[in-house]
Amino acid sequence: MRRVGIYSNDSLILSELVERVSRDYPTIFLTIYTDKGYLDSMDNIDNVRITSIDDNIEDDSLVVLNDATKLGEKIKDFNGKIIDFSQTVQGSKNVVYIEEPILYCFENLLDKTPDFAIIGLPAAVFGKAAVDDLLNQTRDIFSFVRNEYKVFDRMLAFNMFFVKRGDQLYKNYFDLLEENLDFSFELRQLPVSTAFVIDIFGEIDFEESDEFVEKDIENLHDAVDEEKVVVMRNKKKTTVVGDYLKVIINQIIREL
Repeated sequence: MRRVGIYSNDSLILSELVERVSRDYPTIFLTIYTDKGYLDSMDNIDNVRITSIDDNIEDDSLVVLNDATKLGEKIKDFNGKIIDFSQTVQGSKNVVYIEEPILYCFENLLDKTPDFAIIGLPAAVFGKAAVDDLLNQTRDIFSFVRNEYKVFDRMLAFNMFFVKRGDQLYKNYFDLLEENLDFSFELRQLPVSTAFVIDIFGEIDFEESDEFVEKDIENLHDAVDEEKVVVMRNKKKTTVVGDYLKVIINQIIREL
């Protein structure tokens, strides 16, 4: 049985990844390394073990979903393949970096530089705490109450943020995009959990592939149900719609 380790302190991507591996690859045994106790709820899944980051890493491959700083020298001494979504693994020989989904779409769709893009982000960009905020805010609206939230201090439920460059919550995300995109863009925070929407203005060359499909959809629910990222085109713009978590997980599965 092949052994794959996963380092994670956030159950959002982790839960989806574990479900996918357990369903499609039953011969893989997963060990989840964490320094927080709330992942214990996953303890009863077949072929999954949860342990402390202090335990020895003896897997064939290691998936890193969160900042790897606490793993220290164990990362450098690890001889297997490291699949890193956190972009924090340094000094290891066999590392593959998983791309952030919005950048992944631009890199794999664009042969030409577009004129402009409007990027609609899901709450999942900020992890499970942000998705919990969205769910709790929705519940609070119908209960006529307002509680303290972990990520979104403004009411996102049934709303949308027009994100400005000076917004501190989005500072790191703006920096990431500006380092990698050579065209102008605007950000919108959508009141959805995992679906992203990108409107691209200007000509692009597009061919269907294992990751992208051209088709018309009527709503975000249908787009999230798709295994591939959906591309819709008209004379004025190209709209790209997909599930943020699936784009990450599909990259990881291919590397495994």
